[in-house]
Amino acid sequence: MDIMRANTSQFVLTGFAGIDKHTGGLQKGKLALLASAPAVGKTSFALNIVCQSCFKAGNPTLLVSLELPVKTIVARLLEMKICPESISGNAWKPYVQGVLSLTDKPFYITDKTGQRVSDIYAAADTANGVEKSKLDLIVIDYLQLLRGTDNFRRRAEEMAEIMDELSRLAQDLNAAVLVLAQIPRGQRIETRGKDVKFDLGDVPKDSLEKFDFIGILDRPIALADLCGADLPKDVLTHFWVTGRSRDWKRIAFNFDLSRLLFTEI
Repeated sequence: MDIMRANTSQFVLTGFAGIDKHTGGLQKGKLALLASAPAVGKTSFALNIVCQSCFKAGNPTLLVSLELPVKTIVARLLEMKICPESISGNAWKPYVQGVLSLTDKPFYITDKTGQRVSDIYAAADTANGVEKSKLDLIVIDYLQLLRGTDNFRRRAEEMAEIMDELSRLAQDLNAAVLVLAQIPRGQRIETRGKDVKFDLGDVPKDSLEKFDFIGILDRPIALADLCGADLPKDVLTHFWVTGRSRDWKRIAFNFDLSRLLFTEI
C-alpha cells in the first residue's frame, strides 16, 4: 500500500478494493486527481465513488458540478441503482444559497456554472451548516471549467493560481478534494514501464505535484464513438492510479453502460 493508514479517519475510501489497497484512499487535507479524455467516463467514475463513500459509508460529500445540472446528476445516480431511490422524490431540501441537499443522506450539490474557488468555500460553509459537522469529501467536475481572478493574460497562469487555491481549500477544510480534469482530445496517455505520462493542456505540469493521488481513466474507444448496434453492454476500461510515491498501478474495470457502474475485473 502506498500510504500507511495509521489513522483511517484521515482517509476517504473510494470503495474500489484495488485502488484503496494501493493508495490507502483519498487523504483528507489533500488534492486527488481523476483525469481522462472526453467521453471516457470520469463523471460516472466519480459518481461511483460518491455512491460508495457517501451513500454507503456516510461520509459528508459536496459535489461541485460545473458542467452538468442537478437533474442530470440525479438521473445518473438513479441509473446506478446503488443509491437511495428516494433521491428521485421529495428527499431534496430547498436550495440554500445555491446548495441542494438530501434530507436523509449527507450529500450536497451545487451546479452553478463559472464558479471560482471562493464559491466552493461558500458552498462548503453552507453544507457544513446544514450538516452541523464537516465535509469529508469534495468532488469538483471539472478543473478546466473553474475561473480564476481574471488578473491573468495567460490561461496557464490562471490555472496555476487555481491549483494553489484548491490546495489551500483542501487544507483549510481538512477534506479530501477529488478534482476531475479533462485530457485534451487527441492527446495520448503514454505508459512506459511503471511510468504514466499525460497532459492537461493549460494546467502547468509542475502543478501535478500538488496531487497526493492521481487516477487516469483510459479506453481505446470513447463512448461518443459507440452508437446503435455497436454499443456493447460492458466496456473494458483501464485505470492507472498512484499515490504520493508515484508508484503507478494499472487496474482493469468493466464499465456497465446500462447502469453506469464500474466493476473491478
